[in-house]
Amino acid sequence: CGIPRVSTHTLVTQEAREYFEAFKKYHRATDSLFNDQAAHDTVGAVALDLAGNLAAATSTGGIPAKKSGRVGDSPLIGCGAMADNPVAAVSTTGHGESIMRVMLARLVADKVAQGCGAEAAAKSALAIMRERTGGCGGCILITTDRQIAANFTTHKMPWAIRTGEQEVVSGIDHPYSNPEVPSLVE
Repeated sequence: CGIPRVSTHTLVTQEAREYFEAFKKYHRATDSLFNDQAAHDTVGAVALDLAGNLAAATSTGGIPAKKSGRVGDSPLIGCGAMADNPVAAVSTTGHGESIMRVMLARLVADKVAQGCGAEAAAKSALAIMRERTGGCGGCILITTDRQIAANFTTHKMPWAIRTGEQEVVSGIDHPYSNPEVPSLVE
């Protein structure tokens, strides 16, 4: 037909090659950081005050090799954090794309609203995320009836809890749950 044959390599620009290499690194980074590694740079907090108001916050250190313009899960309500006074306050950490796909904080709170205790809600929501997306993560939460849980599907997740005047309880390689309702200091 008069069109000379050329190698497929000549059809790919240097810019496209660089983009593809960055894309491959991005997936390796998220897989190793969030599914295989022990810790992340996320800092989360949940609180219940004496008036019964709940609050949740999540901050992230981000991920290396992220895509330009990527907005992570932390600033998205229902993904990185959420608080609903009649239900629970939740803060999450882990693979952001997976967290966003299932709206992990909202999913945990929904489980509590449906009658699950804090620990069961966290475990169930994290299992759903793992099943649907393959991603790992963790969450901390407090319910309106003062149940507290810290659970994760990563190898480790540092957490610390303080209720009222009680001593701080902390851990890194094991989850936490207190189905007993602690008293609040007035």
